[in-house]
Amino acid sequence: MILTVSSVPAQTSTVSSGEVLWAFASGGFMYRLDPATGAVLETIGGVHHQYGSTGLAARRARLYFLDAVGASLPSTSRLVEIAPADASHRVIGSLGLKAYTIPSIEANPADDKIYAIVQQKLCTLDPTTGVATIVTPLKGGVFGGFTDFFVGLAFDRVGNAYVTGINGPRLYSLDVQTGQATLLANLGIGPGLFYDLAFRSDGKLWGDFVDGGFSAPQNSGLYEIDVIALAATLKQHLQFAYFGIAFVPAPEITSYCTSRTNSQGCMPSVQAHGIPCIGASKGFEIQATNLINQVPGQLLYSVRGRDQRPFHGGTLCIAAPVQRFPLQGTGGTASGGSHDCSGNLAIDVNTFAWFGGGNPLLRVPGTTVDVQWLSRDPGFAPPFDVSLTSALEFVVGP
Repeated sequence: MILTVSSVPAQTSTVSSGEVLWAFASGGFMYRLDPATGAVLETIGGVHHQYGSTGLAARRARLYFLDAVGASLPSTSRLVEIAPADASHRVIGSLGLKAYTIPSIEANPADDKIYAIVQQKLCTLDPTTGVATIVTPLKGGVFGGFTDFFVGLAFDRVGNAYVTGINGPRLYSLDVQTGQATLLANLGIGPGLFYDLAFRSDGKLWGDFVDGGFSAPQNSGLYEIDVIALAATLKQHLQFAYFGIAFVPAPEITSYCTSRTNSQGCMPSVQAHGIPCIGASKGFEIQATNLINQVPGQLLYSVRGRDQRPFHGGTLCIAAPVQRFPLQGTGGTASGGSHDCSGNLAIDVNTFAWFGGGNPLLRVPGTTVDVQWLSRDPGFAPPFDVSLTSALEFVVGP
């Protein structure tokens, strides 16, 4: 799964934070990587391209890549949007330009624009139509009688731009107003180039390098680039380089309130896996474990915030009016007249909202949703024969 959080009974805490590192490769595969080491944590397929995928940019909880086209093909390159929760994608539109050389794409957090390098020109891309507007041709990168080509565009948090060249590779700063690239250093990795660059929130620049040489050892891999010391450190060796990488903030999911110990002495637990996102048909599952087996249960939710009031022997943690996801069975060990804590429940909130279920606010980005599992506990006498987990709070993403 993309993200995992678990409840902490009798306590309020933010249980998810940090970033998710995404990578995109040929064959339509998305990879979720460890943002500290670059190791693969999850593989997701299903992202298709018509001609060839290049670059990856993160903007407003969405990912974008260029479906690039060679000079011999009649069509122009296209901007494609990806919902990271389930890797679903849609073609936004044509750039109106062909990608004769390896293009790059990146979002600038300083002005919220999507930039691209196409035909060695810096462009802005319209996120609603895909149309490219040329800002300026790129200049610089001339050394020893050779002209470098620029790839791997990246912006830091305050809008400073960097690119790399295909000869070396060399790291350049880039003036986005004039297109002037200024050489900072040859990173000394060897022949090859960075397909893509991306800044982590701590200011470390990461690059996806493909080795252009044929002698061992191969240097393809993910590198961390210190833009002050001008040095590159290998973080993860790759057999085949990715075509794009991007850091995306992880969704914030908060655990609060208190679970009720059930009649078998177990503490029910609630967990969330994935990313809440209206643009995805799946990918955000909320689970409950340590439940009484073979009983009915369902996820309660509210778009009115938190509460904490007595409820059938436990604590109802969400505010009225309380609404409900579909009724389910906890499964687990066949009861045979006895019970244990092998039951569990799960529902994908993205799927429920995608198909129009529940409150319409579940399909509005920015909605705060609070959830809590309720199930039956026949070990307690009515009207106290219920089991309640603690609660989770999350915000619906675009």
